[in-house]
Amino acid sequence: MVLQVWIIGALLAAGAETLPEAAQDDAGPIVSLSTDSCHFGRARAVRLSTVIRDYARLRGECVAIRGWNNGRSIYRSLEEARAGVTSATAGRPPGLGLYGNEEATSSFSAEPRRVAAAGIVGACESINQSEGSAGYCHSVVEGGVLILGELRPRR
Repeated sequence: MVLQVWIIGALLAAGAETLPEAAQDDAGPIVSLSTDSCHFGRARAVRLSTVIRDYARLRGECVAIRGWNNGRSIYRSLEEARAGVTSATAGRPPGLGLYGNEEATSSFSAEPRRVAAAGIVGACESINQSEGSAGYCHSVVEGGVLILGELRPRR
């Protein structure tokens, strides 16, 4: 059930029309959030600052970004990663939330590190409409997220 909530939240965040064909069951649409849906080979390179600013316009797109990972978030700079979600000004967080399947999220770091990420752009506004939002969107009412396909450390 928890996995279905995450997947349904991801569907809402990304826009179901842009995801692979979904199976149906009593709980709603189910899709794989594996690297098959969005990966570095398919993703369009976009500046992280552009995704943070224009996440609503980019919603549903498969993008590749670079930044600093800290927990369930990615930021433009080491300083922002150290400050985290709490540094949001006027309700606009300085980073993006990261969501995805267990394989993608298992490599999150508790300490800031440079990463490259590929995933589908979504919105906390959509995730927070589903029951039990957790992670980044639990603390952020309006802001962008990335439904991860791949996350890699970089130098």
